[in-house]
Amino acid sequence: MATSRRWSLGIVAALSALIGSAGCSAKPTAPPPEPPSRPNFLVIDVDTMSWDHVGVDDAGVSRTPNLDALATRGTRFTHAYSHAGWTLPELHALLTGRRPQPLRATEGGLRWRSDLARDMPQVLSYYGYRSVAFFGDTLDIGMAGTLSKQFEIRSAAPRRPAGARPIPSGNPGTAEVVAFLESSPSTPFFAFVHDADLHRPDVFLPIAADDPLAIEMSAAPGADYTDLYVAARARLGDEGAKRAVTAHYHGVVRQYDARVGRLVSALDHAGLAGNTVVVVTSDHGDDFFEHAEVDHGLLYDSTIRVPLVIAAPGQAAPGRVVDTVVQGMDLAPTVLSLAGAALDVTMDGRSLRPLLDGAPGYSPRPVLALSDPCNAAWRDQGRKLIVRNPATAHRHWYPAPGPAPSVRTLLAAANVTDLAPPDCTQPAKGAGRPAVGASADDLQVELYDLAADPGERTNLANERPEDVVAMLRLLLPALAGAESSAASGSSERLDPDQVRRLQQDGYWSFVSQGAPGQAIR
Repeated sequence: MATSRRWSLGIVAALSALIGSAGCSAKPTAPPPEPPSRPNFLVIDVDTMSWDHVGVDDAGVSRTPNLDALATRGTRFTHAYSHAGWTLPELHALLTGRRPQPLRATEGGLRWRSDLARDMPQVLSYYGYRSVAFFGDTLDIGMAGTLSKQFEIRSAAPRRPAGARPIPSGNPGTAEVVAFLESSPSTPFFAFVHDADLHRPDVFLPIAADDPLAIEMSAAPGADYTDLYVAARARLGDEGAKRAVTAHYHGVVRQYDARVGRLVSALDHAGLAGNTVVVVTSDHGDDFFEHAEVDHGLLYDSTIRVPLVIAAPGQAAPGRVVDTVVQGMDLAPTVLSLAGAALDVTMDGRSLRPLLDGAPGYSPRPVLALSDPCNAAWRDQGRKLIVRNPATAHRHWYPAPGPAPSVRTLLAAANVTDLAPPDCTQPAKGAGRPAVGASADDLQVELYDLAADPGERTNLANERPEDVVAMLRLLLPALAGAESSAASGSSERLDPDQVRRLQQDGYWSFVSQGAPGQAIR
């Protein structure tokens, strides 16, 4: 990949010191050449913002007028995809430009990327950038600090005692981000805002009297959307409960859109708008009754398709709409390209800059998404293959639409002997959760024709076994390669409070757990 680029000798020398050897974290011995222009970056990641719940609604009124206005200044991507159904893997993909790896917990440590992975703030620091971050309540100060050692964290949730619920003041205040933008930073900056208002229904905002879920939220503080939907169903009936949940979510979308508008206005008032690239996206969405009740962690497009708007000053033909399939890992090389920095050759993503300029140079690739090593998807432009194991999916398990054959059965029927499914043996997760079978026998397969069935309603795995085998030949080696690199990857220790946070938020089941010193595979 590197041989196709025409870099100057100075860039090559800098890269050899920067990324030429595995695990090396020292700065280059000689500073890289100064790019001609170094724009600032404001990247806003709105946790759990579903792509189909922004923009113009059924009544022809926009729920997100500020985001829409930003899109008229830049480029809106209609087919942007996350690499995970939950937050942490995708944040690492966004910041490292690499596909996420199956997560492992060993000796209290959480592995998510190899030592080769360099995050975007780290590379930008070699070019004189200052990286600041503002995190919401779903990431406490410990977990937030593991995303990039280069981050100057301005806000993050305090560690909370076991069993304690989030509090409204846990989310980053818009005023805090505005204060930074209006402080007239003297060096180019990369500002990352991760806001989680949409993640849970009553965590951060006061309950309005006319909120359709006000009764349920008052009776069950801290309940998630699924629990509130079940409670509202008893009062409003099934369709009424669905409308109430959706209406509440849309109300929060509108409030967050107002915050986006305030941040963009702050750039204008601070005189930074002419030299600041603004990105608004999400790490994942939510499945609203398409396949689940209301949930994420799933790998259908309802969850992994996300909004993406990039507004770069001086962009040719602002207001561009791009329908090409793009991926979360493309953000890091895009930012580096816009910053005039040399691209990190260890990154899997590709710069979206050609699409911003309406130029050739970007071609779509299959999207690998995963929630854990045994719940993964491979999406090309026409098809989606999903492998799922109910034993490891915890509460994020819902029956497949239609019969779902096992990976092992399909491979045996096709007489394929050179592929092996990942070992999904797991201890039982507790009463009422799916039972665990032997090894990968529970690993089920789903195949969807995305052109004929964009809602992924009809599982074609039994009807098209040859397509399944062809896609398994791409997906299973990708998972195996990620697992092997993760085994030698960097590890951050989790303290008991962080483990409880993952458990409380329903994510602990995505992490393979083993005896001290042993990673369960």
